[in-house]
Amino acid sequence: MFKRNRKWLLFGIIAIVAAGLALPSGADAARKKRKKTIPLRAERDVVKTVKFAYSESATAIVPIVALQKGFLKAEGLNATGKPLKSGAMALSSVYGGSLDFGTTSNGRLVQWASKGWNMKTVAVNNTGFLAVVLVKNGDTTSKTMADLKGKKIAIQKGSGTHIAWLRYLDKIGLSEKMFEMRYMRTSRIGAAMGTGTIDAAVPWYPFAKSILNRQLGRQIIDKSEIETVAKVPYPFMLYTRSGFIKKHPGITQKVVNAWVKSKRWIENNREEAAKLFHKFSTRRGKKLKMEDARFFIKILDFKTDVWNEEMMADLKANQVLLKKLGKIKTTPNLYDYVDNSFVKKAGSM
Repeated sequence: MFKRNRKWLLFGIIAIVAAGLALPSGADAARKKRKKTIPLRAERDVVKTVKFAYSESATAIVPIVALQKGFLKAEGLNATGKPLKSGAMALSSVYGGSLDFGTTSNGRLVQWASKGWNMKTVAVNNTGFLAVVLVKNGDTTSKTMADLKGKKIAIQKGSGTHIAWLRYLDKIGLSEKMFEMRYMRTSRIGAAMGTGTIDAAVPWYPFAKSILNRQLGRQIIDKSEIETVAKVPYPFMLYTRSGFIKKHPGITQKVVNAWVKSKRWIENNREEAAKLFHKFSTRRGKKLKMEDARFFIKILDFKTDVWNEEMMADLKANQVLLKKLGKIKTTPNLYDYVDNSFVKKAGSM
């Protein structure tokens, strides 16, 4: 009797162990879930170096000027910059505390607000939409998005360009579901177009210009059409953690002061700004023509520093569409994530 019970007991133990190997335990599931959460660091008491994150697009010219022309240093700040491949990477770094300030498109604000992240934008970096629609070589007939129904379209998911493009589709009576989406970083779109693995793409500058210069694609929709039809002023922003603002309001003010002065300098020195951006891009391994660098700086607007009602309406339109498409779950008050007090003290426009 004991031997028989022992045999069943052994089978039971084996079954339990097997189940434990085959299915994640509650603790394992919780651990996997925790991995997706960015750990928050406590705000440091003393900030010896202010750390900035920015992308490789032309919008990086503001932090480049702030760092290289000495505007941050003139405010008594020791500062360093870190160019990153995407706005998402910069946002994660700033939110996690490894970097202090970042620049990104306004679409990211809607996303962090829906997640309840304690982040705020403290100034407008620049305005102006920067993406175009390209089709692959060999496509000589497509002229509109409607012509691309059912085709493979590449875009960087979750980016400001993605959200603006979704708004554009909505305005012309189309939806993302009508296309075979291929989500990838904008920096990889050129290679995908070169190999013919995608039919079209929505890259932003300078990547779009590089694709056209290498004759890997043909432009069918200009940035101004998306900007006009979707009614997107497309502001880029300077942002940081709410905790940093609360603990270091003086440093935040100095950063914003430097930002405003850098933008005024760019407005009055666009040729030199273009040279700085060209040098920056070359160091980052990009084959950028000087004429293209001039073009990028020319199409951006640096006049506005304060988040105005037009920009807030633009944010709200992004939020409404993303909620409608099921891409965000909550729609908090967006004004809670905007702090204009620092730019107003800096005498901004």
